[in-house]
Amino acid sequence: MLSPVIILAEDDPVIALDLMVNLEHLKFQVVALDNPEELSAANSAYQPSLIILNYRYPKGPNGMELARNLLTQSSARILCVTGAGIAEVESARTPDSRLHILYKPFSRAQLQSCLQVCCNTMA
Repeated sequence: MLSPVIILAEDDPVIALDLMVNLEHLKFQVVALDNPEELSAANSAYQPSLIILNYRYPKGPNGMELARNLLTQSSARILCVTGAGIAEVESARTPDSRLHILYKPFSRAQLQSCLQVCCNTMA
């Protein structure tokens, strides 16, 4: 059985590498994107179980805006990873059960717990 595919659109290279290492350790297939503009094409090509977004990107829409768009075109769950404050994120949040938030800093155990909820599986 193939592992679930996760698209990772994190713009900070250190955080992206850390997430990739952790996700691959948990036996997920990871498709890392260089920028969020590639999300729509990657979503169509890979049909992921989960899309991991950053909340803030240097330019363009933020993670919640991207999530709103992706939720209309995908069956994937969305995990928005953020260092922003809870009040800021919750005020921008889209009410959809497929959207999850993980606040930085987080441990591998917190990531694993979040992935279990997001993917309904433990890798």
